[in-house]
Amino acid sequence: MTTGVRFGRRKRSYDELNGRAARIAAGLDAMGVRAGDRVALMLRNEPAFLEVTAAAEALGASPVPVDWHRRGDGLAEALRGARAVFAHTDLVSAVEEALPEGAGVVEVRPPVELTAAYGLPPNGVTRRHPTLEAMIEGNEPWRAAPAADGARRAGLGDGFGLGPGMRTMVPAPLYDTVPNAHAVWAMRNGVDLTIMPRFDPEGLLRTVERNRIEHVQMTPDMFEELLRLPEDVRRRHDLSSLKAVVHAAPCPADVERAMTGWWGPVLRRYREDPRPVR
Repeated sequence: MTTGVRFGRRKRSYDELNGRAARIAAGLDAMGVRAGDRVALMLRNEPAFLEVTAAAEALGASPVPVDWHRRGDGLAEALRGARAVFAHTDLVSAVEEALPEGAGVVEVRPPVELTAAYGLPPNGVTRRHPTLEAMIEGNEPWRAAPAADGARRAGLGDGFGLGPGMRTMVPAPLYDTVPNAHAVWAMRNGVDLTIMPRFDPEGLLRTVERNRIEHVQMTPDMFEELLRLPEDVRRRHDLSSLKAVVHAAPCPADVERAMTGWWGPVLRRYREDPRPVR
């Protein structure tokens, strides 16, 4: 099986993702990004998020996920010290108002999955900044050896109960720490990964069934939204592929019992040695 990143009904192999990341790295180098610099990602969930992350790390720069809901002073604080900022088209204006001096902007056109999930207007790019696709098309792949950071997040696979050969999914925002760590670990280790454009309870069930997802990282709030689905919707989807559903936050006992009664003994609390929830 060719592993990669699934997004909606599309799949991008890791060979393709890494090839695009190498070209983005060359573009960042041309922008003056160097080891130790910060590269901000004002992006919703999509494969470009992982490509820019991999590109920044190849240069030894630090990818900085930014909560794309931020505006004004809060956004300016999040962008402080960034050398480059990648932003979806509809977020570019907010970034421009908060941009630190000397930083460059790379505009990312939202894919159709995001425009559908968020009801975004199908507008073209602003033409005020270079675009991600132009950066990829206009650069040869970065050829220097990637910066070494193998120890970082090295133990996350065990902590998440995740290993090679599994099919995992991240439905939560990639700007959050734990979903980001999960997705980046999967990318680095070649684990087949599905990312949802936006969490949607029934959409999650459809995706688990369609992609035969074995592992997913969620939150108790998501469990509660799932449990509010009508019974006929909950029973409509085949979830038998699930082997581990990991959550970090404390979960109400009644919610754990209800989810276990529905999905079986697959819930695990995120810890160094995750064990099934009893």
